[in-house]
Amino acid sequence: MGGPVYLKFQEVLTELRARYHAAALAIALRQYKMRHQTYPESLEHLVGEVITKVPTDPFTGNAFHYRREENGFVVYSVGKDGVD
Repeated sequence: MGGPVYLKFQEVLTELRARYHAAALAIALRQYKMRHQTYPESLEHLVGEVITKVPTDPFTGNAFHYRREENGFVVYSVGKDGVD
């Protein structure tokens, strides 16, 4: 099966997966902070404590981007253009 409609469907599905995983990571990060009063240095610190494994960015197959900030954190996918 192929064609433009199928490709658009795949694109939308990949976007939804990225948003879902980013939201799940945000929840896990907040749970971690509730336990430790700080956000973790990396997403890997969530494993075994609040999640079983770190999801990968469906656009790249690599890790989501994450950084701690003064008043919170940023977690994101590079999106369909693959540009950070």
